[in-house]
Amino acid sequence: MNLRLFTPFFVFCLSSFILIIPMPTQATSARGAQTRIHFDSHASTLGAGFGLGYDITEQLSVRIDQNYWKSNQQLVKNNRYIDYQTQIKLNTVGVIFDYYPAYNSAFFVSSGVYQNRNALHVHAQLRDKNIANISWKSDNPDPGSIEGQFTFQKYSPYFGFGYNSAHLDSDRPLQLDFSAGILFQGPMIGNATAFGDIQAFDMLTQSYLKDGLIQRTEKEINQHRWIQYYPVIHIGLSYHF
Repeated sequence: MNLRLFTPFFVFCLSSFILIIPMPTQATSARGAQTRIHFDSHASTLGAGFGLGYDITEQLSVRIDQNYWKSNQQLVKNNRYIDYQTQIKLNTVGVIFDYYPAYNSAFFVSSGVYQNRNALHVHAQLRDKNIANISWKSDNPDPGSIEGQFTFQKYSPYFGFGYNSAHLDSDRPLQLDFSAGILFQGPMIGNATAFGDIQAFDMLTQSYLKDGLIQRTEKEINQHRWIQYYPVIHIGLSYHF
């Protein structure tokens, strides 16, 4: 996801959030008119999503968080041999626990784990019929390309903190929630399929080219440290039944 596109949106949302925070001078004791179940719809740097939560106690909640997004952000630089096209697919579902250190506080700390199906699809097209120290001639107009899929570890831990206005005013069913944290994804690992002239090479040369392109792409991607330690900024509306 292109974080630069979300910056103005989150600045606006965060400013609105600060302006409507209720002052805690007469905070209600807790869950007066509410049940323990709440639903939220949100936007975050993990994508658009929804969540379903349950208040185990007045200080501990658990929620299921689902997010999805697609973006064509260019994460790999073109070079004199290869043109890259990349597409990011964000797809996560997590179980998150929110702990409120104080009964009459809206602030909480979070920890949990996401099933991480975030992926990067890469199309690497050779510019002409040479790469590094290998060159060739053929009648095929396509000098060769690879289609790669790069993924993370299957499960990624999450830690963060946040604010939920429901802990200050239990009379309103519709509440604002905000959180920020880190999703520890680790490095991306990829595999690829060859097309065009690359398919006609002997297995050793084909493997050399594919492995070289995969390693180059992995290096380009994983040098972005924010991908491995992905910043999660979340703002949404929750409805307490």
